[in-house]
Amino acid sequence: MSRPIYRKLKKEVREVVEWAEPLGWALQGETDSKNHWILRHVATGQDVHLPCTPRNTRTLENSKAKIRRLSGMSSESGPAARYRHESRQSGFDMRSAAREAKGRAEERERIAAEHAEWQADVAGIEAQLDEAMRALVALNPRRHPLQVRKLAVRIVELEEKLEDLTTE
Repeated sequence: MSRPIYRKLKKEVREVVEWAEPLGWALQGETDSKNHWILRHVATGQDVHLPCTPRNTRTLENSKAKIRRLSGMSSESGPAARYRHESRQSGFDMRSAAREAKGRAEERERIAAEHAEWQADVAGIEAQLDEAMRALVALNPRRHPLQVRKLAVRIVELEEKLEDLTTE
């Protein structure tokens, strides 16, 4: 593209042209009868018309989308764009899709409830372990050797339970 033509372009249109050139598109030297700039794909010869004066960003976004489609690029709108028009295609049932979404939501809720139950179990065992440790520290082993031994056994049991819960 020669520089004098490049200067005639509005900034937004120039940015689209600069974006499309590495993809194999070249700006034609003239506008069409409606004063729209023409981008031509060098390999296939397909044309995309760009607005001369873009009044809103949608016209340029539509032009970029057409360039992406004709160039074989993936959509920038992500995987959601793939399903946007599936209700029009045969084999797609919106009710079954809603049922599947509801099933996934119920499964997430079930998993969250199990996790909350597990967290409560861990917190309960940790509280019992802390209580047993405080009681063990408070006892004099020479005066109460039997109670100290029972608390030590209880602490070991609680630590094993806690380890089993946290390593599953």
